[in-house]
Amino acid sequence: MAIKGNSEKFRKLLWPKIGESSSAMDAMKLAQWVGLMIAIGYGMALVLAFSTDRYPDGTPFEDEAELYGIGFIYFVLILLGFLFWLLARWGKGWAVLFVCTWGLLEAVVKLLILPGQGVIVAVLTVLFCVSGFRGWAGVRKYGRPGDGRADNTQETLSVQIANQIINIANDRHKDGSPVDEIAAGLRHAAANFSALSGL
Repeated sequence: MAIKGNSEKFRKLLWPKIGESSSAMDAMKLAQWVGLMIAIGYGMALVLAFSTDRYPDGTPFEDEAELYGIGFIYFVLILLGFLFWLLARWGKGWAVLFVCTWGLLEAVVKLLILPGQGVIVAVLTVLFCVSGFRGWAGVRKYGRPGDGRADNTQETLSVQIANQIINIANDRHKDGSPVDEIAAGLRHAAANFSALSGL
């Protein structure tokens, strides 16, 4: 049973079900791991560059100017990866779209340039990116938790029921029933419904 529970947690982590606003937000926030993996990946590339004087694919640098230039670019990319990790963690939709697109490009480039190396990280990146995109689409559909869009469905249903009752009352008035009798009938119906529903 413990194995089944752990596999269910693992499945939810990699491919969450999206059926309402909170599950959509949870899926969207999975994009934070893409930003973190990007930052860690460029951090490792920076360490590798300064320790071996080579690019990650093994190509040596021409001179120190190229090494420091690439080191600076890697440092900026590390900072951006951490920034988008935080923004995705906070549920910023635009940041999720950006970091997921970036992560997919990184995964494809990694698989093309270094085939056979980092396949597991690339597959995890793709899964987190797809979950981030799915979560973003779910948030667009269901709204953010607590923004009231989910509550509007119930409000719309109650307004529809009220409109139906008003239409019945208006039809009775058109048929010649006195307004006082219609109002008394509505009060009587409301009292009976409240008593039966336990409200």
